[in-house]
Amino acid sequence: MYTAGQTAVDQAGQVVGRGDITAQARQTFENLHTALASVGADFSNVAKITVYATDPSYLRPIVEVRGQFFGRPDPVASTFVAVAGLAMPELLVEIEAIAMLD
Repeated sequence: MYTAGQTAVDQAGQVVGRGDITAQARQTFENLHTALASVGADFSNVAKITVYATDPSYLRPIVEVRGQFFGRPDPVASTFVAVAGLAMPELLVEIEAIAMLD
């Protein structure tokens, strides 16, 4: 399963955690959880993630939140890319994943 990039947008289309990378990372991983669950998968199925962030200093807080969802800090292959911007100016992080399904 390949996911599109997940961001810190709630079900109403509103950005969650404006200016707060930890809150945005948490919402982004929650959205990834929802995408995985839609096909009967969870974080144990994820083989790789790619993280796009608007500031290189966001790596540490994103890794900390990632560990809460995966259960350990370095659970899968991952790539971190610093970018100039994302789809909406308020977004700080976007994460896409590849998951292996049975």
